[in-house]
Amino acid sequence: MIFTNGCERRKQTKEKMWTEQCVRCLKALANPMRLAILDAIGDDEKSVTEICDAAELKQSSVSFQLRILRDSGIIASRKAGQNVYYKVVMPIVFDVIGIIKKEAALK
Repeated sequence: MIFTNGCERRKQTKEKMWTEQCVRCLKALANPMRLAILDAIGDDEKSVTEICDAAELKQSSVSFQLRILRDSGIIASRKAGQNVYYKVVMPIVFDVIGIIKKEAALK
């Protein structure tokens, strides 16, 4: 039997939480529609209607994908009257996407 102290358990828990968050983000990025939505949002804050228009997608599809992106921590939302606005709160995803695009172009 192996015993661990409390610090080691906390470290393992933090590493597991970080790993799970990383997996959620990468899974969220692994979808062409979600990539189009992120591209549509860009550095701005956009309403669902604006996102649909920019990405040329239907609202029902966009709403479903926005929930996945929000749950992964990549975007955040705020409600203003009847509109919901979204913005990217993890802008490093654009760097990740850019690196992958650059590598893909080299091959």
